[in-house]
Order: sequence, then C-alpha cells, then structure tokens
Amino acid sequence: MEEREADAKAKATRLMELVGHDFFDISFTIHPAGLTGEAPGKSSNESWAAKQIMRKYSSQQSGPEVVVTIMDADSHLSPRYFAQIFVDYMALSKEERAATFYVSPIVFDRNSHQVPLLVRTADVVWSGAGISTMYAGSSVCIPTSVYSVPLRLVERTQGWDTGYTAIGEDMHMYLKCFFAVSGRLRSKVIYTAASQCNVCSGDLGIRGYAGTVAARYQQALRHMWGMLDTGYALRHATAMLFLRARFWWCHGVGRRTLHHLKQQQPHLPSIHKTNMLTMLYRLLEAHILPLQLVVALTSSTLYDTAKSSRPLPSVLRVSFIICRACRLLGFGAMILFVYRYRAYHYLCVELRRADEKLARKLGDADNEKGAEPTTMASIGWREAVVFPVAGVLFGAIPALQATLMHLYSVRLVYTVSLKPLSARTQRSKSIDCESLP
Repeated sequence: MEEREADAKAKATRLMELVGHDFFDISFTIHPAGLTGEAPGKSSNESWAAKQIMRKYSSQQSGPEVVVTIMDADSHLSPRYFAQIFVDYMALSKEERAATFYVSPIVFDRNSHQVPLLVRTADVVWSGAGISTMYAGSSVCIPTSVYSVPLRLVERTQGWDTGYTAIGEDMHMYLKCFFAVSGRLRSKVIYTAASQCNVCSGDLGIRGYAGTVAARYQQALRHMWGMLDTGYALRHATAMLFLRARFWWCHGVGRRTLHHLKQQQPHLPSIHKTNMLTMLYRLLEAHILPLQLVVALTSSTLYDTAKSSRPLPSVLRVSFIICRACRLLGFGAMILFVYRYRAYHYLCVELRRADEKLARKLGDADNEKGAEPTTMASIGWREAVVFPVAGVLFGAIPALQATLMHLYSVRLVYTVSLKPLSARTQRSKSIDCESLP
C-alpha cells in the first residue's frame, strides 16, 4: 500500500480480513512517499515491496524458494497460472531457476461490451501484440502487466528501478533481468491468460464515449513513454560489449597488460547473440514500427491518390509497389487475426467462469452480460475496418508525442488508468488509487 493513499493501513487490514483465510500467510507493507530518487508509480511500489520480501525471505542456499508475481489491480489470474509455474520451477536446476522469467498472455474480457469500438479494437490489438511473441521456440517474450520473477533473479538485479525512466516497468524489469544474465534469460510462457478490464471513464453518452477515448489515449501515451527502454537497452548492450572487449584485451593480450588490471576483471559469461538480436528486434516492433509504418503507408497512399505525370526512379517506384502490397496483406492479416481472436476470447471467458464457479465466488454473476462467452461474438469486420484509425490514434500519435516530449524531459507523471469499479453495476464507475474501497 502507498502512504500517500488515504487510510492505506485500514484498507490493507480490511483486505487481509476478507481474504486472509485463503492464504497460508498474508501481510502488507506501507510504501513511504517522497523517497529520494523515486518517481511515483508502479515500478517504485514494486521496488519497495521487493525490498520487504528480500528482508523476510532469503534465497541463499538454506532459504526458501520464492517466486514474486506482479499483476495489476484489475487482473484475474487462474490457479493454473501458479500451478504451471510451480511445476516448471521445481523441474529446473538452481542455476536455471535464477535465469527464468515467467510471462503470461492477457485478454480484455470483463467489460469489452461497455467501451467504444475504438478502445476495444486498440486493446484487442494490444493483447495480440503480446501474444505474437509467445509462440513455441520464442526466446524473448516481453511481458505485459502480469509476470513472475524468481527471488534469486530479483536479488541479482537489485530489484525494480524507481526513476522516471522505468515507467514501463514490465518491459524495463525484463530488460534489466535480460542484461543481468548476458542475454541468457529463459522466457517461459504460462499458457493461461490473465483477465483484464478495458479503460472506462464511467460516464454515459457522448461524454462517456469521449472520456473513455481520452483515458485510453493517456494510457497509450504512458505505454509509448516506455520508448525510453530502447535507449536503456542500447546503453546496456554497448556496455556489455565494451566490458567483454576489455576482458578479452586484459586476458587475451596478457603480455601487454598490467597484472592488476587482470585481477579487476570478473568472469563474464558469453553473450547470447541470438537472444540479443531478437530482443533488439522486439524493441523495433514495439517502439519504432508503430510510427514508421504509418508514415510509410500514409505517404504511399497519398501518392497513389494524387499521381504525378513525372517518371519516378525505379527504386522509389518499387518501394511504392511494396507499400501497396503491404496495405492489402496487412488488412487481410488483420481480418484473420480478429477471426482467431474470437476463439481465443471465448476460451478465456469460459475458463475464467469455470475458475469462479470452482471457487464458489460467482454469486449473481450468472446473469451478468459481461461474463458471458458470447460478449465478443459480434467482433469481426468492424474491428478490422476500425483498426487503422485505432492504430493511428492509440499507437502512432502517442509515439510521436512521446518522441517529441523526450527532447525536453524524461519525466512523465504516472497516472492510474480509469477502470470500472464493479462489473456487476449497470453503470461502471472509474476509480483511481485514492478511491479504492
């Protein structure tokens, strides 16, 4: 809990009373406000909590085996998530456990019928972007909102960063762990989706529509502010190469170097080059392509609309032909993705309802439209048609704004995304960290 939140201790105590019987052990900690070098946000909260975990538990040879799970307040995790982590973790050696990062796909399934088509389309694509890296054999899987890290790896990286450059805490922590093990991070996908809520302003009518779209744009800007992680990755990749070059120079050219310099060099594991290249490509997909593709495809479309009689150089002419083909193939791929996503969404809702029934917590949600697997049955050509608009509004424009703002500052105030208060109410209400029950 955060100290700046009103009645934080009372809320934590109340939560422990409500759910304490479901856990072997449960406790809470209060994150002080205004600590030096900290920027308010999820990453600094996690950093404080991790320090308390490391004080309570020890991952030394005689200590317990601990895995730290990070999730958003609106996340719903299936018991299968933790069961799969347990099975995988116990099958690994001590060295493998300390270099494994667990990620999970996400699905926006609890209030999709209550948000504008633009917002729903953006979140469907956001979910699909994360899933696209989780195929069999993928060596680099960047998490989205929900992930788990062994305490050994948390200690090795000294926990989460707390500055403004760590606003994209999920990707930032993944990169931090990635470089801590020289790119030899084992990404383990847990194939049980984490249920999430779409951004929702809570108002009705035109005001509610505009408020939800504006809230989703602010969330997209926060996501794109994470482009700072591209610079973080490039700096650490360069430093890693430099350290190994210095190590090679001191040990490989021994007669030319001083003995005391050799003693200063630690044993450095070799860099996993394939993972390094894959990681850089993932950053290209996440931070560069959203804007570059829009610029390329828009330019080629404008050219096709207003062709000039002047002959073009062959290279430029071929480029326009490729862009035209990319537009057609991209639209076809989007239709195929939406078609496949319907089945994915249906399965995720079915499994979540089964978990709720098993836990005897479904209550009166049987009659709740938002919990029905058919909520997204109408998804299809509308999302595919609207995708270009949603992609520009929640992808390219926030990326451009974040890039320009980075010229002046790396500071962005972390704001909690507006989410529905309860799926059982007819009118969803937005909440922030100051209004949690």
